[in-house]
Amino acid sequence: MKIFKILHPAIIMPPKFREIHNFVRGRRGFTLLDVGCGNHSPTITKKYYPYCKYHGADIADDYNLNVDDKKLMDNFYLVDTEGGGYENIQDNYYDVVVMNHVVEHMKYPIKILSLIVHKVAPGGLILIAFPSEKSLSLPSANIGTLNFSDDITHIYLPSLNEICNVLLMNGFKIVFAGETKDRLRWIMGFIKNLYNKMLIPIGMKLSAKYLWYYLGFETSIIAIKRKK
Repeated sequence: MKIFKILHPAIIMPPKFREIHNFVRGRRGFTLLDVGCGNHSPTITKKYYPYCKYHGADIADDYNLNVDDKKLMDNFYLVDTEGGGYENIQDNYYDVVVMNHVVEHMKYPIKILSLIVHKVAPGGLILIAFPSEKSLSLPSANIGTLNFSDDITHIYLPSLNEICNVLLMNGFKIVFAGETKDRLRWIMGFIKNLYNKMLIPIGMKLSAKYLWYYLGFETSIIAIKRKK
């Protein structure tokens, strides 16, 4: 059990939760805003951080969210694709803001990011993840998303520089910007890639599972808002 507790945050957690863990280490409670909170994100987040105050924001309140997910949200903000609704979210309030694979679905991601950065409290953390430029030329997956265009709702490929510039202009220090690093999932992706090379030629379907970190599908940015 003690070994598991040592390994859990460093190896087992998905990258975004590992970064949150390192940032809030030693704090039982903190405020978190999850922009794009579908796909059972409230349940997954509360699994790792049961004592956080979880607020979600999305263009719908039913995107792969069940009754239990909704019960775990302390607050929900309905926003729109033009940037409306964000004015209802408190500025300079959240210890952690997460934008995990949402900017690629937005028509105006830079405009909306420019609103969201004001929600981060001084000293707070923002995590942003989105497909990399590499994803444009990766093979298409039969199961999951590996090539950017595998998902028809992907309509915008942001560049690392434009996202970082919004953060820099709004008083953030960039802690990390580049291809998402995850040693365990890279190893799993390496093994899966070898497996695919042997079996896809004889009719197996290509699944994107575990290949993101080996093939460099994801870009992530981690930044801290400077205290004035």
